[in-house]
Amino acid sequence: MTQLKERDGRVCLPPRLDQSAAGALRDAALSAAGDLRLDASVVSHLSTSAVQVLLAARAHLAGHGRVLQVEGASPDFLSGLRMLGVETGAVGIVDGPA
Repeated sequence: MTQLKERDGRVCLPPRLDQSAAGALRDAALSAAGDLRLDASVVSHLSTSAVQVLLAARAHLAGHGRVLQVEGASPDFLSGLRMLGVETGAVGIVDGPA
């Protein structure tokens, strides 16, 4: 499983956000004590399984009064969402750089 790194209070998503990284993302969401901020600035590949985890993580956190935010989404990350028919708001994308 891919290890996710943290920087400046954000979890840094890897360039390849695939099934291996999705497991680490799931773990980060389940263990988050507060809001979860993700840096998606270097994502160049986005898999269906990772998007499913993002959607489930956002719902899980919202159910506990917390927020998932995706900051600095790369063009490839945004393109992957569009190809899968997922609205940016559904995964918590916020404007601005990571």
